[in-house]
Amino acid sequence: MAEPKKIFIASSKAAMQLAKSLQSEMLRLNDQLVVEVWDVFPNGENFLDALIEKCRLCSFAIILFTQDDKVVGKDNVILAPRDNVIFELGLFIGGLGLNPRRCFVVSTVDEDAIPSDYRSRKVIRIDQDLDLNDQQACDRAVVAPADQIAKAIDKVPAHITLGVQVLSTSEMEDLERKHPLGVLKIDNNAIAVVINSSSPVESSDRRFAINVIENLRKNANYCYFMGTFDEYCNHAANLVYKIATATLGDPNSGEVSDEIISQNIEMVKQNLAAMKKHLNVHFLTDPRVDFCVHNTNYPDAAVCYLRHATTNTFLKWELGKEAQKWTADLNKLCPSCLKKNWAIGIFHSTNDIPIDLRHEGAKKKIVGERQDTLLRLISDNFPEGVRKALSTDLASSCFANETTNAA
Repeated sequence: MAEPKKIFIASSKAAMQLAKSLQSEMLRLNDQLVVEVWDVFPNGENFLDALIEKCRLCSFAIILFTQDDKVVGKDNVILAPRDNVIFELGLFIGGLGLNPRRCFVVSTVDEDAIPSDYRSRKVIRIDQDLDLNDQQACDRAVVAPADQIAKAIDKVPAHITLGVQVLSTSEMEDLERKHPLGVLKIDNNAIAVVINSSSPVESSDRRFAINVIENLRKNANYCYFMGTFDEYCNHAANLVYKIATATLGDPNSGEVSDEIISQNIEMVKQNLAAMKKHLNVHFLTDPRVDFCVHNTNYPDAAVCYLRHATTNTFLKWELGKEAQKWTADLNKLCPSCLKKNWAIGIFHSTNDIPIDLRHEGAKKKIVGERQDTLLRLISDNFPEGVRKALSTDLASSCFANETTNAA
């Protein structure tokens, strides 16, 4: 007897009825299938382990993209899938052998809300106005998608599963060191680490922030991409503050006290100087899955890791040229960002969000307002008594002496 084909359906909690309707229709079409709806949602350390186990056991995955979250873009607000559902899509694409015939997306969202890395794939669309709480409406909506999926998987054999390496934050910290202690190829003219996340680990984990500043002082170049300016400028300001103060006082003490900062202003300035030379931060309008890439300029050494933010774990995902592809779209949004000989200064423009006057078409008033906002937010993190002493270094480090007051 042939091995049964196991299908995994992932959705947000709000779309559970749609997932169950799809499950019933798939089984109606072929009762030899094994179809499981994922009804466990992120709430603990065991979540990712359980999800990876499902990935190892299934033959196919169906991911439901529904209008769960409002995402603020450059000119509009879009209704996008829940971030953990986007993560699950990436997990199953890789876990099922990067075979597009084994992973299906059924979507109620606009194309703009679908991660750009996936837009070239075929997406099965259903009514955007579908009431996800109406069982009969959901039953009707899944008839055509289920028929299309059932016919597609009938032509594909059951899958031989692949393993996925899961890394803790501390394991990633060990890897993110200069070779041979870690994996980083540190070259002043190449990018050591690309981070695509609006809440990087180093924003909340002091040990990781210490690792970053130590790498910066060894001439490792870090390139960060965050979400929209209006939504994530606070996150960017916090990132700068955390890295600039990471090495002050006892590294095991958690938060750095105001007293320690006041006593170590010169060390803060030295850290800011290293960040000015080797750390870039950009803002994006396109929502994406969290990932980082080590050694992106080296096809023989590049490694891509997906990050599961809820459990703060990483999946070692792709190597070499395949890993480099994860930064390709970022390079289109910011053509100079991931090239050699990058510009000095922490904050830099993307095509959608100008942050300095070197960007073609940047408007002085808007750029000035953004720069003033970032400097104020960063400065507010520091004790009031040291803000004046740090003001010149902050401005110079953040914008490489190109700060401009809003007119």
